[in-house]
Amino acid sequence: MSRVVFINPALSIKERYGILAQAGGTEPPFGLCYLAASVMKDGHFAYIVDAQALNKGCQETAELVLKQQPRYAAITAVSSSIHNAAAIAKKIKESDANIITIIGGPHLSSLPLETMKEFTEFDLGVFGEGEETLSRLLDCLDRNQSLTAVNGLVIRQDGDLLMTGKRELIKDLDTLAAPSFELLPKLSRYYRVPAQSVDRLPAISLVTSRGCMGRCTFCDRSIFGNYCRAHSAEYVMSLIKKLYHNYGVRSIMFEDDNFMFFRPRLAKLLQLLNKEKLDLTWSCTARVDTVDADLLKEMRTGGCWQILYGIESGSQRILDFLNKNTSLSQIENALKMTRQAGINTKGFFILGNPLETKESLKETMSFIESSDLDDISLTFFTPYPGSEIYSSIDNYGRLDRDWKKMNQFEAVFIPQGITKKELLSFAQRAYFLFYLRSKTIISYLKRIKNLAQLKVIFLSGIALLRYMLVHKNYSDEADNN
Repeated sequence: MSRVVFINPALSIKERYGILAQAGGTEPPFGLCYLAASVMKDGHFAYIVDAQALNKGCQETAELVLKQQPRYAAITAVSSSIHNAAAIAKKIKESDANIITIIGGPHLSSLPLETMKEFTEFDLGVFGEGEETLSRLLDCLDRNQSLTAVNGLVIRQDGDLLMTGKRELIKDLDTLAAPSFELLPKLSRYYRVPAQSVDRLPAISLVTSRGCMGRCTFCDRSIFGNYCRAHSAEYVMSLIKKLYHNYGVRSIMFEDDNFMFFRPRLAKLLQLLNKEKLDLTWSCTARVDTVDADLLKEMRTGGCWQILYGIESGSQRILDFLNKNTSLSQIENALKMTRQAGINTKGFFILGNPLETKESLKETMSFIESSDLDDISLTFFTPYPGSEIYSSIDNYGRLDRDWKKMNQFEAVFIPQGITKKELLSFAQRAYFLFYLRSKTIISYLKRIKNLAQLKVIFLSGIALLRYMLVHKNYSDEADNN
């Protein structure tokens, strides 16, 4: 059997969050952990180099890979890391041309032919869900068999690019081997949830389902689509116990596209959590149209301390354009019920949407000020390849297609009728008004349980202050760029 090294390419926390880096989080590369477990199940040797967590540059990453003497180097990449992925592949090939470089992940799945054409450093591409495709691919390569019958590949053949058929999604996620967390750097040292979602430490994020029933125009659904699948409550509980007992994790952030969509599973998981009586808290993401008062009370009893809602805008016109299928009254009601259940609320907002105006920004500001939110997160509209809006985005404004900037914290899209300076200034003012009010400050002081948590919150506060103060310089220069 072969040696496979999986690579999460270099992308520093500063590149991802900019000035807000100290408030940001570092997620374990779940996809690579599942892939590594899958190939080990087939008898291959697997190793993970998480250059993001280790903060390694492209040269250092390539050296770590080469030390393992692999036959295959499998790299994942989002749009903002695709150039770094290519640089690593190039350095690997320069040192050992016999190593086969394989690229996968969201960017390749969204633009398979374009990516392989632009980056010749990649020998093969895997698009879509990767576990079964990679297993078949390695088997064929080891046996020196044709790859044309393996669905889910982009192949270089006689100077051209060939896409094989699309692979069906895995129906039962419990058939997957448990993700290989043991191949990652020390979890408690190298990974963290965003400071806004820290309740206890060590804290880590976890994804337990795939797909989303939402059809928001800005989401990239090129890999999982709208077909929603989830691990069983028993499988999730086994992961939780592993993280709790083996790695000392005391708080988990479930980052599923919609953790609460699978209601029977959630009910069963709450039963298991109450039965185990772990000293553990957790948070999750949710749509406002999936919660009710009774469920929220049960979640609070089961250890849930925070729910993160994708609100996006305070303008109903913008929500309708984004195809959110939610109303402002639904949002307000969900926030009210959540707070009444004793659970903190965090709202995600997107600025600079298509059709955004000064008036819609004012509506969003008014909503933030009047709602009973404990935290907010502001990002800029980023039309990723693979999203519904991507092909028509030029009809609504100006898009900077520099993949390196597509991290949601840089304003790469500027809608018609508004300026980049106005967007940046709005973000600065919204953070200023929300986080410097006494209510928010007191809420954060109550969260502090130990010195480690104090440090996280303090550094996050410094980052936010820098954003609010330094951001003015950025906004003054914005319209000249």
